[in-house]
Amino acid sequence: MINEFCVKLNQCATGIRTPKLNIDLNKPRGECHYLETCCERSKIIESSPPLDVDLTHDQCGITNEDGLYMTVQSKNQETSFAQYPWVVAILDSESKHICNGVLISHTVVLSAANCLTLNGNLTVSGGDWDLLSTNEIVPHENRLVKDIIIHKKYVSTTLKNNLVLLILESAFSRTRHIVPICMFHDLGSSKLNTTRCFATGWKINKYSMSDPKENIVLKLDIPTKTAAINGRDAMIKSRVIPYPYRNLKGAPLVCPTERNQYFLLGIWSYQENGNYVVFEKIVRNLKWIKDYL
Repeated sequence: MINEFCVKLNQCATGIRTPKLNIDLNKPRGECHYLETCCERSKIIESSPPLDVDLTHDQCGITNEDGLYMTVQSKNQETSFAQYPWVVAILDSESKHICNGVLISHTVVLSAANCLTLNGNLTVSGGDWDLLSTNEIVPHENRLVKDIIIHKKYVSTTLKNNLVLLILESAFSRTRHIVPICMFHDLGSSKLNTTRCFATGWKINKYSMSDPKENIVLKLDIPTKTAAINGRDAMIKSRVIPYPYRNLKGAPLVCPTERNQYFLLGIWSYQENGNYVVFEKIVRNLKWIKDYL
């Protein structure tokens, strides 16, 4: 319509104030992006109003329940914005998403070694959600990678010790939508609930301008056993029948404590026979990781 424009959902003065915006990914799209609304010129807010939620954050492994500022309605495994703020996207020199990763401090990312390229600069995108959009209410942040540290015992043919650390040129901001995961050596006397473990990340090399569900962070429940986590094996293998075509390479496997603080258990290494995902076990590599934290 004349005098109506597409603006971010929080930049139109509709007169309705809600704690969170509801995003229905299954709703047919109109002329505007699904994170935008059609707004009369007179109601457009040129600068966004102050956010009601304090963004400062200095803890690890804390989620934003049902998302930060907006909640997603979907029938699949899509998450809400910043629901799991430790997951990051690793981009190549052409800004193409090549791997998932997990923030283990504000300057260090852990991922799988077999999905990185050593040609050209790498960038880590923190606080991102829809990889093909910049319309999220809170913008993501990018950091260049300063050093790439591949596990000294990594074997490319067998994918043994399939881990890599990315040291960033500068630290990410301490915010609610960019939060490191907790590491196993900080678990203390807390106990993990191994019945509620899951992996989060983006599908590799599968995006769509017309279907936003292809571009946002997914959560895949991963069946695990305490014996598998505490055993001597270097890998955690899990059968994931509902998601045989989900490739979340580099994605973190996490489990919560009784207080719903999440700890890192593994990194998505590769898929086996379609229905199995193999994770590199983190507890066996804590000493190597701690040397760079």
